[in-house]
Amino acid sequence: MAHRNTIWFYATAILVVIIDQLTKLIARSQLVLDRPVPIIKDVLDWRLVYNPAAAFGIGQGFAPLLILVALVAIFAIVRLRRLRNLSLGISIGLGLLLGGAIGNLIVRVVSSPFTFLASLAGADAPELSHIAFAPGGGTLDDDDRARLDALARALASKPELSIEIAGVGDPEGDRAALQRDRLERTLRGAKLAQLRRANPGAELPAIADLKLEPDERAQLLERAWRDAKLDAGSGGKTPAPEELERQLLAAAPVATEEVKQIAQQRAQAARDYLRDVGKVAVERLFLLAPRVAEPGGTLPPARADFSIK
Repeated sequence: MAHRNTIWFYATAILVVIIDQLTKLIARSQLVLDRPVPIIKDVLDWRLVYNPAAAFGIGQGFAPLLILVALVAIFAIVRLRRLRNLSLGISIGLGLLLGGAIGNLIVRVVSSPFTFLASLAGADAPELSHIAFAPGGGTLDDDDRARLDALARALASKPELSIEIAGVGDPEGDRAALQRDRLERTLRGAKLAQLRRANPGAELPAIADLKLEPDERAQLLERAWRDAKLDAGSGGKTPAPEELERQLLAAAPVATEEVKQIAQQRAQAARDYLRDVGKVAVERLFLLAPRVAEPGGTLPPARADFSIK
């Protein structure tokens, strides 16, 4: 009887772990981080989320403690099972608990790998699965570099791991920033052309260093507006500078491929920093195809995502 109960105890635990890991494997293979898949429109969707804490996100930033708790729970359950006169029902119940505890441990170490890596590196950041960028930008800031430094330290302690990097574009913020940058370059280019005509042969500042005074900017906006033939139907009236700018921005759409190019720059910036500054071997760093963030996500839409390969 005791032998049969022991078999049921371990068989139940193994079955729970298998089912738990299979469902997580399916989720990771079929879902993309922060890209919801609608099941019932506006009611229910599937979303891939890594929870580095306990239930309902409690205990953020305490990954090492949670790992220790899971190990203690596994030890306690196995010790409790060794008590005599445990019924079949109690043995199965303990097997369910053991399987859940083992699944929790796997989640802490494998399913939330960047939280675990951050704890190994002694990083302050609770999550290293992504870095955020300013709209339209592909350069790293101090926070990005700090996170990448922590990731590089963690990878140094786990030489068997490789990282996949995917740039993500913001369909709204990046488009707006690219439109505004394009307009600014048009206005400054017009001013630079004026300076060249007025000062032939003179050494002129770079276009990025040119400053536009408010009155000068208003004149350049009007000229660009007329050059773009947006004055048709205006009745000969020139709108206010704010309206001129709005119309010029609306007349300069940004294609999805341009947003993806910015996303790719983000992934390359992260890869180059890890390689050149973090001293991570380039063969451990893999660039994935860039993508555009889905609406309604919980992560910053302009970012670079990391995943364990």
